[in-house]
Amino acid sequence: MTQLSIPSLIHKPLLKPPSLLPPPTPKQSLPKRLLLSPSLPLLPPNPPRRPNPIKAIPIEDIIEKDYSFISVAESLDPPDELSDKLHRIVSAGGVDRSSAVLVSLGTEGFVDRVAAAAQPGGLVVAVHASLMVLAAVKERRDEVRCWQGELLEVPERFGLFDAVFLCFLPGMSMPIDRVLEALIGRCSEGARIVISYAQGRNIIKQQQQQFPHMVTSDLPDRITIEKAAADHSLRVSEFVDDPTFYLAVLQYHKG
Repeated sequence: MTQLSIPSLIHKPLLKPPSLLPPPTPKQSLPKRLLLSPSLPLLPPNPPRRPNPIKAIPIEDIIEKDYSFISVAESLDPPDELSDKLHRIVSAGGVDRSSAVLVSLGTEGFVDRVAAAAQPGGLVVAVHASLMVLAAVKERRDEVRCWQGELLEVPERFGLFDAVFLCFLPGMSMPIDRVLEALIGRCSEGARIVISYAQGRNIIKQQQQQFPHMVTSDLPDRITIEKAAADHSLRVSEFVDDPTFYLAVLQYHKG
C-alpha cells in the first residue's frame, strides 16, 4: 500500500505568531484645516427673544357700560310730553342747517333730533363712552360723526362748534368748572352750551342710588352755573330747574 504524504498540512500552525502579524493601521488625524484654532474665540449663543410687552388695559375700558337707564327714564314721560321737552332742548342750542354741533352722552333719539335740525349742511359729532349707543346712532343717522371716549378727547380736526349739548352731566365724572374750561377752546364766537336733562333733578337722585358708579354727581344749581360761567366768558341766558325738567343755556362771548 502506498502512503500518502500531505506536506502542505505539516508544520503549518493555524495561528501566526505575533511577530508575523501585520502592523496595526495608524489612526488617521483630521486635516489641520478642520481643527479649531484655540486662538479664535467662540461666539456666544444668541439670547432668546423676549416677546413684546403687552400694554395693560384698565378693565373699565374693556367692559361696556350700560346706559340704557337713561332711555328707560325717558320712557316714563308720555310720548307727547317727551317730544316737547326734547324739542325745547334742541331749540335752545340755536341749531340750523349750517351749524357744527357736539352732543355728549345723548341718546340715539336725541342725536336724531339734532341731526334733523342741522342737516343737510351742518356737522353733528356724537361723543359717548358706549359703542352700543354710537352704533344705534349710526344706524339712524349715518351722516353723524361718532367718537367713543371722553368729551375732552374729541379730536380738534372737527373744528369749532356752534352748539354743544351736555345731555348727562352727572355721568361725566368731572365738575362743571373743568368741563366749561375745556369747552371754551372748542367753541366759536356766540356758541351755546346747553346743559339739560329732560327728566329733571328728581330722577337723577334715584339714579345715583341705583347706579352710583355711573352717576357720580348732581345737576348744578343756579349759583354754581353762574359762577362757573362768569369764570369762562359765558353768560347764562336761560335756566330752568324744575323737578321733572332741567335746562341751562350758556352763551360764549370772547372777552
